[in-house]
Amino acid sequence: MEDTKLVEFAKGHANAFGVAITDENIQQFIKLTNELLKDKDFIPVSKVDFIWNSNTVNPQDILEIADLHKIWGQKLEEPLIVLKDVKIYQENIQLLKETTIKITLPNGISLIKFNSNKDEFNELYPTLSTGCTKIDVLGKCAANTWGGITSPQIKVEDWDIINKINYVF
Repeated sequence: MEDTKLVEFAKGHANAFGVAITDENIQQFIKLTNELLKDKDFIPVSKVDFIWNSNTVNPQDILEIADLHKIWGQKLEEPLIVLKDVKIYQENIQLLKETTIKITLPNGISLIKFNSNKDEFNELYPTLSTGCTKIDVLGKCAANTWGGITSPQIKVEDWDIINKINYVF
């Protein structure tokens, strides 16, 4: 950055960074930066610990990982998992309190996304009662205890919508 002679200063270290650019240099800096980064791929990448298919994932595995929550810390991060090929039907998706999406899988695992909204819900909700939305999910394992019963849960960090399928009979 400093090599461009367009910044007042650029300083930092692994966990922090700061830069100052004057108003008269900002457009030229943006143009130069766009040119330098034109061939870079900005698709988000996540390091994951497990990739499971939604049809074959073992609910007990989710609970066992969730049970290790006391050991996550600075040097041992909580595992991220991917659940592939999740099929959402009208009967297994709910919008709770307008901010939480819950998807219940046939094997008893619940996918829960907090801080969501009606728009995200509508994006996932199948348009036909005979259709489904297929997604891949990135999340963390959790155990949900309610009424004395503990069930496996995945706290959704993100998802990719693979496709929407409408079956017409």
